[in-house]
Amino acid sequence: MGQELAIVARWCLWLGAIASIATVIAGFFAYYTVAHDTASHLAMTVHRNWAIATVLAILLASAWSGWRHLKKQPIGVAFLGLMLVAMLLVLTTAWYGAEVVFRYGIGVQSLPSSAEKGHEHHTH
Repeated sequence: MGQELAIVARWCLWLGAIASIATVIAGFFAYYTVAHDTASHLAMTVHRNWAIATVLAILLASAWSGWRHLKKQPIGVAFLGLMLVAMLLVLTTAWYGAEVVFRYGIGVQSLPSSAEKGHEHHTH
């Protein structure tokens, strides 16, 4: 059972590395095309910088995983440490990405007006 989980984990890491490249490309496109003001630009820049560090850690972990697999080497503490760092980077990048969207409203379509006539909610 442990060997099967290692195979699945390795493939998830490798596919995640490929997906992270596509994600960074989409992020750079958004960074340079979405309308924003000065405050949101700073938030976008912070998110972008964390995303770059994150994708580099994921790509490093993926390459290291591939090398370990080819050399038939077991998972070591250093590799697990890198995976922990990558996980923390993903969480931090996600936090700043959520800030860009939910605090600054970047890339979000405007909501319809709730003051529309005939659309009231009454509490009982």
